[in-house]
Amino acid sequence: MAKFNAAENHFKCLVKTFSSVHPDIFHCYQGLGKVLCEKCDFEESLRCFQMALEILYQKPKSKQIQIAYVHNNIGEVYHKKGDADQALVSYEQALTIFRTHLGERNENVAWCFNNIGIAYFMMKDYPKAFELKSELLPPKHPCFGNTYVNLANVYYDCHDYDRALGNYEEAYEIFQTSLTPQHPSIARVQKNIGGVYEMKGDLSKANEFYHKALNVRERVLHSTHPDLLEIKQDIQRISLKILAVS
Repeated sequence: MAKFNAAENHFKCLVKTFSSVHPDIFHCYQGLGKVLCEKCDFEESLRCFQMALEILYQKPKSKQIQIAYVHNNIGEVYHKKGDADQALVSYEQALTIFRTHLGERNENVAWCFNNIGIAYFMMKDYPKAFELKSELLPPKHPCFGNTYVNLANVYYDCHDYDRALGNYEEAYEIFQTSLTPQHPSIARVQKNIGGVYEMKGDLSKANEFYHKALNVRERVLHSTHPDLLEIKQDIQRISLKILAVS
């Protein structure tokens, strides 16, 4: 928290120092908005992002991409507030700009789709969340891995384990080819795949993927880390189930 306080004071000092027409003033408001969001001061964070937007819209040479980033920032604040409807509005504003100026395959477009999917998930609008899959199928960029994970989570919550497994496997394939072997996202999706197999009653495959996740987490996490303790509990539980049916 001390670092956030220092960052907040730094940006506030810059805002007071720079004139309203300084070319970097909007960066100061944007940076301050991010810090305040991390501190959960959401109303002040939104005020700063709105100031950044006003400055950008007043500048005739403002880059549309900068405006899109601020809209995405605003969406993240509403997301953290739990206001999925307003988050969706801001994410879609950012998406429109990114698609227009960067094309369909840009990673910023992927992240916007990912954020929109999370918003629909928060709203429990599962059909809309499912629709996003058709928007995301062509690219195999690593940014899309998280989108497949989110889609899989939706199917999992709907008890559609076959489709959940398919989407987790899509994410796993992307992560394997684009991330380092010890990346936490790989361990997370391995654990998720194990969880689906456990729900489907395939205890052997569940045990296999839980151990894969354990191998990754043991290499990078402290022995008392909650994620490491959690996967050990999963393995203990699945081992007891295997013993019970053997």
